[in-house]
Amino acid sequence: KALYRLADKAEAEGVRILSGVEVMGFDGNGSINSVETIKGSIKCDQVIIGAGPWAKRFWDMLNLPDRIDVKNKDGQVHEDIKMWTYWCLQEGTLGIEPMVGMDNKGKMPPVIHVDTDAPLHSSEDGSLITDEMWGIYYKPDFNFGGIQGGAAPYRVETDPEEVAVDPYGASSPDYIVDEDFGEMWVSALAHCQKRFEGQFEFYKNEPSGGIGSFTPDSFPVFDVFRKPWKVGVS
Repeated sequence: KALYRLADKAEAEGVRILSGVEVMGFDGNGSINSVETIKGSIKCDQVIIGAGPWAKRFWDMLNLPDRIDVKNKDGQVHEDIKMWTYWCLQEGTLGIEPMVGMDNKGKMPPVIHVDTDAPLHSSEDGSLITDEMWGIYYKPDFNFGGIQGGAAPYRVETDPEEVAVDPYGASSPDYIVDEDFGEMWVSALAHCQKRFEGQFEFYKNEPSGGIGSFTPDSFPVFDVFRKPWKVGVS
């Protein structure tokens, strides 16, 4: 519903939204004159790209480099670094009443992030899950019907050129949470707040998660490419 309201507001301000239109490439002699789609060419003065996990696909369409030199804060240059790395996003839902996760005033809390090196034990049998650094985030979510969140992502070791972003999310055969995630995440919830103790049976054991594309410093790209027509990639 929120997306529909946002779309209505955008159209009211003169923005035309074309959903389901796949971008196939860009046309121009060293700069961008138009966006080529499955439904034809769209001429433009400026293109802003915010494609999330598909950012690399557009980067490649612009013939931008797959390896770059990176300067750190001390001025040291690290040469020939991979432009893109993929990380698998681990997420899930504890299927209890979302109100259980509200604050003491019954209001929606912020998304809670916890990072710690405290030993994590199973909320089921007390066995040690990890004695190394771990982290989770979580929040009440009425759309998911429970407490939704995730844990620290892990690096995908597959060559970025070989990573299949599609099918995305729960439809992916490769980049979804494994069987160990549920116990780890619910145990971490119980470690953080006693209200989640003894709730593992309500964990929704279903495909969840996704994949994200990350730059060398794991920060979005805010820059201009293919001048004189300006192209921003994020």
